[in-house]
Amino acid sequence: MLLLTLKKRLKSQRFWLTLSLTSLLWIAYFSPWKFESLDPVSLTNSIEKLGNWAVLGYILLYILLTIVGIPAIPLTMAGGIFWGLVWGTFWSVIAATMGAIAAFGVTRYLLQNWAQKTFSNHRALRKFHRASLKNPLKFVLFVRLAPIFPFNLANFLFGLTVIQWKPYVLGTFLGIIPGTFTYTWLGISGKQAIEGSNRLSIFLALAIAVGLCLLPRVTRQRLQYHEETE
Repeated sequence: MLLLTLKKRLKSQRFWLTLSLTSLLWIAYFSPWKFESLDPVSLTNSIEKLGNWAVLGYILLYILLTIVGIPAIPLTMAGGIFWGLVWGTFWSVIAATMGAIAAFGVTRYLLQNWAQKTFSNHRALRKFHRASLKNPLKFVLFVRLAPIFPFNLANFLFGLTVIQWKPYVLGTFLGIIPGTFTYTWLGISGKQAIEGSNRLSIFLALAIAVGLCLLPRVTRQRLQYHEETE
């Protein structure tokens, strides 16, 4: 009886997820919101054309890019150019979190059986699974703050583990704030540098971005040191 209930629940989740994804793709294809190319300037112009629908269009596009695995860094930078540092960061964090949730759900409920058969013996997946079991929230925060794996790849790998929704969503939301803030700042600084108004700002933003890129290496070395000393 319990097994039958679980199967029905899983089928129901797959149905609603498929319906939601199909609706999202349909809206994106048939809507008048046209994004000419994925560079910050063109994206900013496209967001501006949406008028009162700018936030909704931005979030929908972010979710779609995340689901299909296309890096949304240019979109994050465009958000900074359009809304400024504070609101640009805010909307990008919300959009990226929603995209991560959608990608996680697609992997868990639509692709898990296929992916488990294909990648079950992959070393990275086994390590990801073990780490998710030990301390889910801490591990999600670690991956998001020090992105050993790219954002979209991490969404896929987390969907193949047994990690629950709560630590995944909370860890993702909190963990992506520093990186999102940095890329938002880069978008604003790049625009200012092109206009010749403030070139120092972009160097500071780039320095922080480099620091975030180096963080995984430092963290990995510390983890290896602790494993060797235990």
